[in-house]
Amino acid sequence: MKPPKFWYYSKYHPTNLVFSLPSHIISFAMLLRRIFGKKKVLDFPSVGVGSLALGGAGKTTLSLKIAQILSENKIRPAVIHSGFGGKKEGVFMPETENLDGVCDETVLALKRNFIGASFKKREKALDSLRKIADALIFDDFFSYLLEPEIKILTFTKESIGNTLVFPFGPMREPIISALWTDMVFIEKGINDSFKRKIEKLNKKTFYFISKIQKFIYSDGNKISEKNTSEISGARAVLVSSIALPSRFRRMIREIGINIVEHFDLPDHSQIPFSTITEIREKINKKLADIVVSTEKDFWKITNRTKLPLYGVCVEFEIEDEEKFRKKLFESLSISK
Repeated sequence: MKPPKFWYYSKYHPTNLVFSLPSHIISFAMLLRRIFGKKKVLDFPSVGVGSLALGGAGKTTLSLKIAQILSENKIRPAVIHSGFGGKKEGVFMPETENLDGVCDETVLALKRNFIGASFKKREKALDSLRKIADALIFDDFFSYLLEPEIKILTFTKESIGNTLVFPFGPMREPIISALWTDMVFIEKGINDSFKRKIEKLNKKTFYFISKIQKFIYSDGNKISEKNTSEISGARAVLVSSIALPSRFRRMIREIGINIVEHFDLPDHSQIPFSTITEIREKINKKLADIVVSTEKDFWKITNRTKLPLYGVCVEFEIEDEEKFRKKLFESLSISK
């Protein structure tokens, strides 16, 4: 689905003031579930990366960052997703060639050379991965039933919206649920009042900046890497199937790319042939120079066209990263 616009209006907007009461009622029910729900703690080195916000919170970016940190320390991680948007369940290795039907986040992990897994019931992942991975990273996971060893929440500037809970806002749960996490990641520049609330609830707070580090490039024949400076000033058609396309547009503008048009598709959707045809026409008519997509959408398109396609590779720059690394290894039941 595409989120309704009122989710991202000010919380003092008349619409959100009306929705405030029913949102608080649902929040209270969720709080009771957190307090009294029967929990199962995973008996394996594991990290759950989630958000109280529904989308665009940087969960996958942080999950891949943690996977990279573990790999650098000779620990083999597996990145686990729900498989939403895909048709296949199971464990997939980086060398897997046929990725048809595999969910886009799992493909992204595989392309970064990590083990990927898709399971609707996340607890199935442990039995399947216990003998082939040293640690599990659950992407988009903040459950009140199944608890990894480390629970992390992450928030970006755009993701919090009016801070009301679904369906009245973009929050899965009320802000007070941050009490049940071990660490919180907050993007620098986020709303000050929201930041203060989180800091009161959880003292282990880290700040980060999301940056486009590079692009992966395809001309339909081969894939290579490009620096951001190489396409600064270019006229681009954007294509994405993500929760918060406004965030994608902002990051593209910040590196000096001129946006001609944005084909903004629902989150996790496939890129239809008609969209690719429209983009090709704009390139052929010299209305745009290049096509820019998110990294996960890049892998959906690259084998279907010979257009000059650039996929955005976003990374977290964590303030005091050494402190986070130390905390990560102290909390995991595994040695470096």
